Amino acid sequence: MKRRYIAVIASFLGVLLFFSVTFFISPDKDVSASERRKLIQFSTYSEQKALKGEDYDLSDYFSFLESYALDQFPIRDSFRSLKAMFKKYVLFQKDNNGYYLADGTLSRIDETLNEKAVSDSVSHFNTLYEMYFKDTDAAVYYSIIPDKNYFIAEKNGYMHYDYDEMYEMTAALLDKNITGISIRNMLSVKDYYVTDPHWDQANILPIADKLLSAMECEGLASDYNWNTSELSPFYGTYYGQAALPISADTLTYLTGEALEGVTVFDHSSQKTVGIYDENDFSNVDPYDVFLGGALPLLTISNPNQQNGKQLVLFRDSFGSSIAPLLVSEYSEVVVVDIRYISPKFIGNMVEFQNDCDVLFLYSTSVLNTYGIFAG
Repeated sequence: MKRRYIAVIASFLGVLLFFSVTFFISPDKDVSASERRKLIQFSTYSEQKALKGEDYDLSDYFSFLESYALDQFPIRDSFRSLKAMFKKYVLFQKDNNGYYLADGTLSRIDETLNEKAVSDSVSHFNTLYEMYFKDTDAAVYYSIIPDKNYFIAEKNGYMHYDYDEMYEMTAALLDKNITGISIRNMLSVKDYYVTDPHWDQANILPIADKLLSAMECEGLASDYNWNTSELSPFYGTYYGQAALPISADTLTYLTGEALEGVTVFDHSSQKTVGIYDENDFSNVDPYDVFLGGALPLLTISNPNQQNGKQLVLFRDSFGSSIAPLLVSEYSEVVVVDIRYISPKFIGNMVEFQNDCDVLFLYSTSVLNTYGIFAG
């Protein structure tokens, strides 16, 4: 019996020693790919104090060390996954931190329709219409992208808000000169990434065709030949938050003749960026591959199209991957993310054509988040 206790204590001390040595000799990790955030570095405390001109505080320093140790703990991701598996398979909890696995895909519980948020979102769209397009010949449209809960929550017993009510509320509050384009019945959960909330560009050519057709364009995205490029492993936003054992996705993007010679101008940096940039796959958010990620204002110029038409696309992150599929039918596409730029500044930076096409393209998750748009 005594030998057993000694063996247990020795094993415990051995494990403790292993983790201690590993912790001190391992270099700090900059980013948690699974959680999609930057991790605390040992130098962070000194740098922050120096920048703020503050003196060192012992209690504050110990608090920092605790946060640093939690972020840099060896095999941290494995422990997070173990905890999530324990909750799911031992305690039989249906979700982990509000995220759940059903029908082979990860999703986030969103059970309450925030009517104030929807009203505020629509108010921003109406304001933009009034400011820039009301007294013009512009053709203005909107379309709503359902999140994955729309397809899987109810049948798997998870709470969700009434999507029909959101769609009806949006239609009722929008200016009557803004025409709706319905796409939700064209989508399924298989059109989305497993570990991420976004749709897979390789699956949304029919959606691009529907939008172009509704906006009375002469051609369609499917008229062109497209080549599929792949980047892996792709760990989406939900992967890290759910911490459940599931295989990584493969991020896909489409290239082809429709995008040859197309340039993208970023008004923030005053630089030209690419439609896609594989270097951005190593960013905190690999989805930045599409149009450089969350940028407030872009102008896409298409030398292949001589019709002189302009599309103004107000969008969230879903728009980053569908915008390239809409480019073929326009000489210019202005891409605006009003989460990061106030409507009153847009007109000072770009010029809208009198007869442009305008599309408000937003996901239900953004419409249901109050205060997400810039003032």
